[in-house]
Amino acid sequence: MPLRLAAALLPVVVLALGSYGCAPSMTYLEGPLATDHRTLSKEDLDRYAARIDEEIVRIEKGAPPPADVPREAYLADLRSRRYEVRTTIAGRELMRQDEIRRRMELQRPLP
Repeated sequence: MPLRLAAALLPVVVLALGSYGCAPSMTYLEGPLATDHRTLSKEDLDRYAARIDEEIVRIEKGAPPPADVPREAYLADLRSRRYEVRTTIAGRELMRQDEIRRRMELQRPLP
């Protein structure tokens, strides 16, 4: 039994440590990183992903980052957020497809 508990807790610990490295370097009060992307609708999330990409391009071309934020830290935070947003979009799409599949199975006639 303790072996099962350890095996069950191992993925949780790995996920917690992995997500620790993805945390932004600071709290942003302005710009695209100040938005909470988890509450956005699909259309707004798509626009937000495009906004993040535009901000990355803008900063890479030499535009200044927000005040008191080092350029490399800001770019790392933008790239991390872009990954989170793309993962959220993909996860929502999988859930939508799963829901469609379930509905179609319920409409199927019984044998």
